[in-house]
Amino acid sequence: MKIKVQSFGSYENVPFSEIFISNDSGSTISFSDLGARINSWSVPTKNGAKQMILGHADASEVFQSSYCYGATIGPVAGRIDGGRFTLEEKNYQLSQNEGNNHLHGGKSRYDLQKFEFSIGEKNDCVTVVFTLDDTKNTEYPAGIFLEVRHTFDNENRWTVEYKAKSNGTTIFNPTNHVYFNLNGNNEYPITNHTMRVEADSYFPVREDGIPTGEIVSVEGTVFDLRKNSSLEVLPSSKLVQKKGYDHPFLLGYGGKFKENCVTLSNELVILNVSTTSSTVVLYTHNFVTEQLQTWGHPNVPYSGIAIETQEVPDCIHHPEWGNIILHPDDTFRAKTEYRLEIR
Repeated sequence: MKIKVQSFGSYENVPFSEIFISNDSGSTISFSDLGARINSWSVPTKNGAKQMILGHADASEVFQSSYCYGATIGPVAGRIDGGRFTLEEKNYQLSQNEGNNHLHGGKSRYDLQKFEFSIGEKNDCVTVVFTLDDTKNTEYPAGIFLEVRHTFDNENRWTVEYKAKSNGTTIFNPTNHVYFNLNGNNEYPITNHTMRVEADSYFPVREDGIPTGEIVSVEGTVFDLRKNSSLEVLPSSKLVQKKGYDHPFLLGYGGKFKENCVTLSNELVILNVSTTSSTVVLYTHNFVTEQLQTWGHPNVPYSGIAIETQEVPDCIHHPEWGNIILHPDDTFRAKTEYRLEIR
């Protein structure tokens, strides 16, 4: 395997790096210390080398965008209703950066922070370990020391692992905000993809994206993706509320590693996702609010799908959905694996 580290540009005089890893199968993936993100993933297909994810040309472009492509999201991914919660009988008010709600970490957001990194190589894989010392955080109840491990191997498997310790009792629920488009060109929407999600239930959401408090069976609905389902449904009236998917799906509680619980495919490749997380949030890039290009191509609605493995959004208000409270004597761990199979 080959490793190359080069500049990812700078922002406000802070330099960032991008680490490129090429495997023996001819695939190349890259990660950046800006937000401990995955930034590109190119694979050889029958139609030539194709870029499988949405990413950014450099750090400046990252700071111009609000899409968080490929970034580590935290301390808490998703929305917190009103930005308010109670922990150990004390009330907290976080920043409200999306209407009245707290989204993707608010002022503490990880996706725009610079991580330290180191690179390790074994026989058939390379691991980039990103670390962030956020122990002086004053927005959340306590600070976090976070380790994010990105591993890429010769089987076209990218694994992301999280390990976190806190210096007090706080809440923590990270994810990665990677967007896939298996066409290799984001000018072509993902409506020609098929998808399978092993979830019997999903969480309906309000207009502002906060879960309503219900857990609903997918049976007989457009949310039933338990068999390979065409994403041609995206522009239809069946998903009129959010104009596409922007919903959490329940994969199963207990922290068990759920193999191939999400599959995305087209005529070129098959993506299989496995995770220890209880939930996957699917967002099908329903709106394009910025005139940015991705890899030289203009963005269009449904130009990618974010597959965000995490615990249920806003579950600090619904403890029956799961626990995102992290105590100082605990260690948070989670793992998600993405594997691309070339047809």
